Amino acid sequence: MKVLIQLLIVFVSCVCHDCVAQKIQFKLNFVDGSYVGTMNPKWYEEVQLTLAEDQKSLVNAKGIMTGGRFGTMNFTVTKNETGTSEDWMIKTNNGWYPLKKVKLTDDKLLMIFNWGFRAPNRKIDLEVLQRTRQLLGERRSWNHEDDRRCEDDMNSEKWSLYCGLKKVYLELTGDFNHRAAGLNIVRQSITELNPEWKYQHQLMEFNNDETYEEIIDLLDLSIKKMNVLVKVN
Repeated sequence: MKVLIQLLIVFVSCVCHDCVAQKIQFKLNFVDGSYVGTMNPKWYEEVQLTLAEDQKSLVNAKGIMTGGRFGTMNFTVTKNETGTSEDWMIKTNNGWYPLKKVKLTDDKLLMIFNWGFRAPNRKIDLEVLQRTRQLLGERRSWNHEDDRRCEDDMNSEKWSLYCGLKKVYLELTGDFNHRAAGLNIVRQSITELNPEWKYQHQLMEFNNDETYEEIIDLLDLSIKKMNVLVKVN
């Protein structure tokens, strides 16, 4: 007998200051050990969520959204590591988001989080920026043709802006959040330097469009801004 599971997730897409909550509803059926269903509105055609082995806990539950405008999005539910007070978070390809509300019963699952969440500024984020600045301290260490995959950067030991930041985050924290505070402050600095430009992938396109000197100036500006924010906090 199939059990109907209703998963309600509230996203808030804050691409502007006057953002409005966007409710996303998943209606998922339990089939062969996984919850499978659709999203409304259809940002993605299908959603699949698999609980941990005991089938009673959300710890390390893994999911995937497929058939969307931007391909697929993987996600995992795990203990919160964002520095906020919530117990749980959802990790996606796009970033990490604390779960504001989690309610799991035999036939229903409720999760609420803020899609516009921005990770808090920490001393480790400042250190990441400083170490990335050191990593790119010489022109010969810079990769001017970023593809965001980073394997070629590792092989050549020449680092793009994005891959350099990723490398240092992995070294210092053991994990990589696409929306970590250090990356966010660099994105803000790019917007400040080039307010008229419309980038799809800010870090990659700025890296590929600008000069080495402008990359270093960007990191210096980002370090300065983060230093102020860390002291305030």
